[in-house]
Amino acid sequence: MELIYSYVRDRQLFSRTEFERKHASAVVVSKKLLSAADGETQVVQLLDDALAAAARALRHEAHQYRVLKLAGTVSVGRAAENKLVLADESVSRLHGELRQEDGRIFVGDRASENGTWIIRASRKHRVEADEEVQDGDAVAWGNVRTQIFWPGSLFDFLTTLLDPRAAPGHE
Repeated sequence: MELIYSYVRDRQLFSRTEFERKHASAVVVSKKLLSAADGETQVVQLLDDALAAAARALRHEAHQYRVLKLAGTVSVGRAAENKLVLADESVSRLHGELRQEDGRIFVGDRASENGTWIIRASRKHRVEADEEVQDGDAVAWGNVRTQIFWPGSLFDFLTTLLDPRAAPGHE
């Protein structure tokens, strides 16, 4: 997973069309877990001055966001060998997977103890068999929530992150 800053910078520099062209694949976005497991520590200082303006534009917790491009099959779990490592006790070692196939994204649970859940429009249901997820759906792996975005929705998410007044329904 990578920090969200390069996406934020591109959101500031490019039009929606240019952004979608540059970031053509779907992504999964998660917030860094507060427990510093596996030697990872919370980011509190920027390493690159070029990203400083983007960082100042973000709300104080935004530095915790991580992005992973979805391509092929992405294993999800607590174990280090997964492509998406979620270091939380509610997540099984091999919890599940995300799979991109023919322009669609599927989520599957691999007999995890705490389940995999799709959260769509205030409705939450447990994944029993591989199931297609939609753009903007949240996926909970145990207690850890991630969100799936195609490029256009990621652009909108970043717009809201940069200026919360841009969120739908904000007056």
